[in-house]
Amino acid sequence: MTAFHDELVVAGFFDSLDAVPALGLAHWNGSAWSALPGAPTDNNTGFSLAASGDSVLHVGCLSGLLRWDGVTAAPEPGPQLAFTLACDGPHLAAAGVFDQVEGRFAVQVAERDAGVWGPLETWLPPMHGFANERYSEIAHLVRYGDRIVASGNFSVVADDTGWVRAGSVAAWDGAHWRSMSSISGSEDLVVHDGTLYTFGYNVARWNGSDFWEPVSDYLYTFTGASYGGTLYGGIPDWRQPSEGVLRETASGWAPLPRPAGIPDTAGVVDMVVHGTSLMVLWHWPDASQIQAWDGSGWIPISGLLSDQAGPLASWGGHLYAANAGVFYGDSALVYRDAGTWHSTGLLGRVTAMTPFGPWLAVGGSVGWQGAGPPSQYSLAVWDGARWMPLPALQGSRYPHIQALLGDGHSLWIGMFGLYSGTDGALARWDWDGFAPDVPTDALMLAPNPFQTSTVLRFSMVHAGNVKLAIYDITGHEVARLWNGFMPAGVHALPWDGTDHHGRRAPSGIYFGKLIIDTQASHTQRIALIR
Repeated sequence: MTAFHDELVVAGFFDSLDAVPALGLAHWNGSAWSALPGAPTDNNTGFSLAASGDSVLHVGCLSGLLRWDGVTAAPEPGPQLAFTLACDGPHLAAAGVFDQVEGRFAVQVAERDAGVWGPLETWLPPMHGFANERYSEIAHLVRYGDRIVASGNFSVVADDTGWVRAGSVAAWDGAHWRSMSSISGSEDLVVHDGTLYTFGYNVARWNGSDFWEPVSDYLYTFTGASYGGTLYGGIPDWRQPSEGVLRETASGWAPLPRPAGIPDTAGVVDMVVHGTSLMVLWHWPDASQIQAWDGSGWIPISGLLSDQAGPLASWGGHLYAANAGVFYGDSALVYRDAGTWHSTGLLGRVTAMTPFGPWLAVGGSVGWQGAGPPSQYSLAVWDGARWMPLPALQGSRYPHIQALLGDGHSLWIGMFGLYSGTDGALARWDWDGFAPDVPTDALMLAPNPFQTSTVLRFSMVHAGNVKLAIYDITGHEVARLWNGFMPAGVHALPWDGTDHHGRRAPSGIYFGKLIIDTQASHTQRIALIR
């Protein structure tokens, strides 16, 4: 609502006011309602209003941008779906669902200056992010040569040089994001025989400059795998009839025979190479089951999983299956050893897995006995016997993780961007070689002794109030590294050898003291050498 020309103008979702027909836009003169003359009369919703003095009222609505002069409304150039408008006279700003305005690049926010629309912000580096006019999403990640390739729903990506237009597949070369193509989005990524393939509504192959389709019909193969020198694709259960698993041959794609005991309603959720077999997770309305393909026939893997099972992972010589906490001791992740499924003790829901360093990394909403509620962590690692949380992702309390890629000492994390904060659905955690398997609440540091800086690390099973300070041998507090709330997980705080006033502390023995919730106290001796 806003006042304009001594009247009240309203925008919203309605088709009448006080029995007066008015679709999404109306004005009130103090005694009666009237529709805005010239406004759309069908399929319209009013979103926003901004007055430019007494001369004109700018209106954002479902049909686009309108201009109301108190007599009639008429379309004016501007972005579609302007949910918010602001005007200070010569400038008109709009925020909404768009990634361009009047042919110029502008994601979600734009400004009109001297009659010309363009981006509102001047972006400053670094800018490592993904964006879309509605939301951003990273569904799959893969290493391809010297690049990290991401697929999902996004229209632009950013690096230190600025925003660049991108399709639904982009590659990081270590310095810049580059668009690879614009295909349907969220395709599975598979590297086969040195070539990158995408699996979605069809199968596409990267030819060095774009993707082209080796098949002409729609296969709906949203899961792919390279096994035994052959390319395989899996068709989900919502595609009926589902052919299940397809194999590429010299004459085209051909379906494999359906395994015995797998109902006709079953489709493929995930595929992973494990040992000498291709493990295929089949899903149908009531349950899931894994079948192993050895290149010529199917070998059933005993035991049913939940109807929300998946994904799969091969790590440490064992096959792992996310299980949504239904069977096998209510474990959200189980592994197979000597023909039997075993629980890892994980609770909650696993949405992505990858081998990473000495661990199996999992993402989702997880926890374990003694670690608080299952939703406490979004990232954790498993060493084959124990679980350990990784540091929490900044900008979101419970990000929706959809993809993980362990690449050397880096863990790449793909998310649904609506909940992932300002980094646009992608994050990376760099491991410095320090294994986060410290005992609960213990305080450790490295290097020790140190000359310029050291890092104090500790883990917290539960969230709480933390004080971490540095003391000299007389008990005098030299520096305070943290005093406030911290979430559960592994934390690292640096000390650069300076005191409260930024002055260099002299060489000598110091003590780092960690206090959690004014109860648990841990002290670590520190040697500073100048």
